[in-house]
Amino acid sequence: MAPSGRPSNTPTRASRSTTLSAFQLTRKKLADTSLSLGGAALLALHLGRLKDRGRIRPEQLSVGLESVPTHEGTGEIHTLVIGQTLSGRSAYR
Repeated sequence: MAPSGRPSNTPTRASRSTTLSAFQLTRKKLADTSLSLGGAALLALHLGRLKDRGRIRPEQLSVGLESVPTHEGTGEIHTLVIGQTLSGRSAYR
């Protein structure tokens, strides 16, 4: 399944004399993408349930947003928030 939700053409798309899915690295990339999508879906479900119960914390949102491309510099801020939560030490001065 492609990220768009449509079936991937990788199993049938030809490259030289074989299909792309015949390459081990391509299969690894497909497996990694599938695992990442599954993990992101579970994280979104969990964060949504916490939000519905009024129990979500800002650092939990940072973990969720860390996996989504955002504006330049935003990823660094989320990383600092997560690091502060894990270490108990503020990265801000």
